[in-house]
Amino acid sequence: MYVAVSELRSYLGTTGQTEDAVLEESIEAAQDEIEHLCRGRRFEGSTGTRYYRSGDIISLEHNGLSGSVLWLGKDLLSISTLTNGDETAISSTGYWLEPRNSTTCYQYIRLRTSESWIFNTDGEVSIAGTWGYSTAPPPAMKNLTKEWASYLYRMRDNPVYDVVATPELGTITVPKGFPVHALKVLTKGGFVRTFGVY
Repeated sequence: MYVAVSELRSYLGTTGQTEDAVLEESIEAAQDEIEHLCRGRRFEGSTGTRYYRSGDIISLEHNGLSGSVLWLGKDLLSISTLTNGDETAISSTGYWLEPRNSTTCYQYIRLRTSESWIFNTDGEVSIAGTWGYSTAPPPAMKNLTKEWASYLYRMRDNPVYDVVATPELGTITVPKGFPVHALKVLTKGGFVRTFGVY
């Protein structure tokens, strides 16, 4: 999780642990919504292997380079093993992770001229590595998770409302939904995943 239950307790200014299960659910719900709004982007690294076929190779002309690249479809932090479709390993000296000057994660792989993508009849390229936007959630993402989780937690017993209406029986308020400040952090901070070429 992006935020520990103890961190959310501190943010809320509470010390008792009787509500820890509810706080944990609020954190998980907040994290799920943030990742959904960021188009599936995760803000903590996890190791795993992903598999690719020939349809994942795209032609790309970018920053003065042209040729075919493997489009990852997920944020990649590092590679431990890159295996070609004929089950041979491609050395780290045989490819570039791009965009080259990324300060966070990578989106595609470009082979050097000494290498080529190979797809046997049933072959797949496999990448074992660390996936995610960052190894640990950036401070802005941790703060945002605490803000949104506390919003969800407080909505349970004491709804936080943003829009006022006046029906026949008196004034009521209607929840607007995701905090406006949170949306600004996601969009202006560049956290929303884009699917174009960088």
